[in-house]
Amino acid sequence: MSTPKKIDKAMAFAKRYVYAVLCSLYLFTFGILKKRNRGFLSRISEHFSSHDDAVPVRVRGIIPEIKLRDLISGETLFRIREPLAGPGKPSAFEIMVINQLIRQHSPAKLFEIGTFDGRTTLNMACNAPREAKVYTMDLPTESQRANYWAQFPNHADRKWESWDETLGAKYRGTDCEAKIVQLYGDSASFDFSPFINDIDFVFVDGAHDYEYVISDSRIALKLLRNGRGIILWHNYDMAEFPGAVRAMDECYSKIEGFEGLRHIEATTMIIRAISTTTC
Repeated sequence: MSTPKKIDKAMAFAKRYVYAVLCSLYLFTFGILKKRNRGFLSRISEHFSSHDDAVPVRVRGIIPEIKLRDLISGETLFRIREPLAGPGKPSAFEIMVINQLIRQHSPAKLFEIGTFDGRTTLNMACNAPREAKVYTMDLPTESQRANYWAQFPNHADRKWESWDETLGAKYRGTDCEAKIVQLYGDSASFDFSPFINDIDFVFVDGAHDYEYVISDSRIALKLLRNGRGIILWHNYDMAEFPGAVRAMDECYSKIEGFEGLRHIEATTMIIRAISTTTC
């Protein structure tokens, strides 16, 4: 690289460095007064913390916590399938909570946004009543994707993973498969009209970007039968999914119909109060 180019590159870096220092001074002084900046500080702390810690630090948002004993009454028998979790998937304990809620409330129609490998789908189906239907949706398979695009501009260049072998693999060929209906589409552009005002239990675990969580949450509210039923959201975790936390906090504090949101203790799940109605 020639000397003039090296000088230009060094000058450009110096400008960015000075700007970053000034921003840092603001962040660690007056900037701390803003909630969004406090969330960013927690992510900085997570970045520089030891990765050998047995239990990762998880910083969540403003939604109040609810005790499990206040959600589930008495002893509820349930089945659990495929308990072992992978990255980003509901933990075994979270699956247990989902299964207990389904057993306790016996929803006739369930809707899942975000199938992935079908592990949660399988658990929902095997704990729902015998005649129940579980509708689950995820991105189209490779062969259906030719004329497909994301609805939000920020995601227009997203690379679609190949789901052909993974999508729904956990429930395929099981005794619960007959209760499951696989749907394909982007939740931002999918036609939900056949399911509006007809669902008793909604599990939101699709894309965790801010725009998608806001969109999926609004849809989930419309899906509920007469505004009653259960909505669960997964990955309310600032360290891993700050966009999802920001979206859920905004739903709770600014959007009508979400006033009753609660964060379930010892989980990364949010639940909408069961007895509330939409406006």
